[in-house]
Amino acid sequence: VELSDRHGKLLWLIAIASTLLVLWEYQQYLIPITVAVGVVWWVGVVLILCLSSNQLQGKLFKAVAGVMVLLPAWAALVYLHQASVSLVLALFAIVWLADIGAYFTGKRWGVHKLAPVISPGKTIEGVMGGIVLVILFSFTVSIWQDFSMMCAVLWLGVCVTTSLFSIVGDLWESSMKRAVNIKDSGSILPGHGGVLDRIDSVTAASPVFAVLVYGVTQQVGHCIEFQ
Repeated sequence: VELSDRHGKLLWLIAIASTLLVLWEYQQYLIPITVAVGVVWWVGVVLILCLSSNQLQGKLFKAVAGVMVLLPAWAALVYLHQASVSLVLALFAIVWLADIGAYFTGKRWGVHKLAPVISPGKTIEGVMGGIVLVILFSFTVSIWQDFSMMCAVLWLGVCVTTSLFSIVGDLWESSMKRAVNIKDSGSILPGHGGVLDRIDSVTAASPVFAVLVYGVTQQVGHCIEFQ
């Protein structure tokens, strides 16, 4: 969010915190809606990134973007935590493995740029390496939890889709920083680019992961249920 003065930033934070309290108070109704809206938002982000990064102008749009990045991610984590702490850990594992795989594969074999204008360091080879690592994680969990063939296939789809949206979250945060012409999203974590740089992938991946897990369990029972 591009806010130039402290008062504006403080008011925005108060508005976010107040909204979170409302979501918590009426979570039975609002959490699912917020998560679903988040998924729609991130699908729209994919279209924006594919069409043009020049659409990221205007303070109102950036303020709305900030809300849509943070609130659905929080709501998704609340839902996942209440369902099972293991689901939260699985989400983090998917995001981290996708990032680690992309980094080392891209560093070693990366040639073709994924989005040179938005993030010059990311490569298609790196993305493929991250997905491979996530697939291995998916197989490992399926064997460990003794998933049926159907559950294993569905879990694989959940993991791969989540990893792809984690990359979208990373690219979106980079595009927003370029839109406001800054290098880091904040200075609270020196050398790490800011707090948002640490959680950008999770903000996009968590609503998608939550909706996919919910959809699978609703259609075929408690298929993705860790023991």
